[in-house]
Amino acid sequence: LTYLQAAQEALPLLRLGLPGLLDFRAVSDRISDAAVYPAAVILCALVGNVDENLQWLEPGRVWDFRDWAWDAA
Repeated sequence: LTYLQAAQEALPLLRLGLPGLLDFRAVSDRISDAAVYPAAVILCALVGNVDENLQWLEPGRVWDFRDWAWDAA
């Protein structure tokens, strides 16, 4: 991987980091025990999956597991 490729693959982490934090805060208002962590991860993974599915609307873009994993992270 070149520096530019690594930076491009890290963009979802930056782009979805704030919404991920907000998802965690929203879930932690409803769930007060340790189940908040897997619930927040599942919610973030679902949002990342929606993002990957929307990429099918763009020509030349496809759903990719590696991209989804970055989105879920």
